[in-house]
Formats: sequence, C-alpha cells, structure tokens
Amino acid sequence: MFGNKALKMGVETGGTAALKVPVSLQDANLSILGGKVELSGLNIKNPEGYQHPDFMSMGKAAVALNIKSLLSETIEIQKIQLDDIQLTLEQKGLSENNLQAILNNLPKSDKPADTSTESSGKKISHPGADHQRRPGQGQTATDSRQGRYRDFKSQSHRPE
Repeated sequence: MFGNKALKMGVETGGTAALKVPVSLQDANLSILGGKVELSGLNIKNPEGYQHPDFMSMGKAAVALNIKSLLSETIEIQKIQLDDIQLTLEQKGLSENNLQAILNNLPKSDKPADTSTESSGKKISHPGADHQRRPGQGQTATDSRQGRYRDFKSQSHRPE
C-alpha cells in the first residue's frame, strides 16, 4: 500500500517538476515481488497559453518483468501495455507547439552524449521487440505476444 502511494506521488511530483506542467495520476499499483507496475489515469496538462487543457492522457500503463532477470545481465520484460492514449498536438503561431514547449522544459545535461557502443548497464529484452508496428490514426497496434498498445488517438489543434 505504501509503495503504491509513494509511486503515485513520485510520478506526480517528479513529472510536474521535470515537465513544468501539472502531472496527475489517478492510481498506481506496484508489485515488487511480482515484477509488475500499473499506472491508471495519467494526465499531463498543456503549458500556459494553449487552448486545449490537456497535452496527454493515458487510461492505463502496465509493465511486467521476470523478477529473476534483475540479477542477470539482461532484464526480461514480459509485457508492456499502453491503453487509451490521447495526445493533443497544438500549434501556436508558425514556430511554436505544445510538444516542443514541454520538451524545452526538460532538464539539459552538461555532458555530451556518449556515442560509444559499449555500455556498462544491463540489456533489456522484450518479446517482439524486433517487430516495429505503426498504427494509422485511430487504429490499434498490437504486439503478437504480450505487449499491447491499444486505442491510440491523436488530436491536432490549430488556433483559428
């Protein structure tokens, strides 16, 4: 129970601080020993000055991994599920949009990007990770195994 509240507060507080827009989460369910996390009702507001109140909302996100794989070189992700995503892209003038405004709020790194191929971190494995699927607007993309990406909706708004 405490882990769920801490996760919810961490997503809201960390998301709001990083993106500089309000981030809210309806519910979080963390099962450390089960290797599962589920987030419900994620909402990211638009920056000030945009007509639409929301930048993004997501009904549910779930990730499951093989808990034993945390002790190995490769972490095995068994499931990634993203449901009911609504993303609103809103243009303001000729050169500004809400996505870029939010990305500009993210912290910048002082270090240059590491271009070496060697990595000291763990590898991540997901069934079907080699398959790339691109849904058309309003369509559903589905990984043939456990990863599901459903009900993706994109809206684009231009002020009149």
